[in-house]
Amino acid sequence: EMSVEELQQCVLDKLSKNGPVTDQMKRDVANNIYHDSLVNWVKSFRN
Repeated sequence: EMSVEELQQCVLDKLSKNGPVTDQMKRDVANNIYHDSLVNWVKSFRN
């Protein structure tokens, strides 16, 4: 099972594939410390 930090990095990696990652996007990810929420966020990406 991935840690919150690993999931946050995964979200950022997926966001970066879709274009530039803004400071606001980084803050949104950093502020999300909920494991289940992050898992769902990662799963929401098509690639």
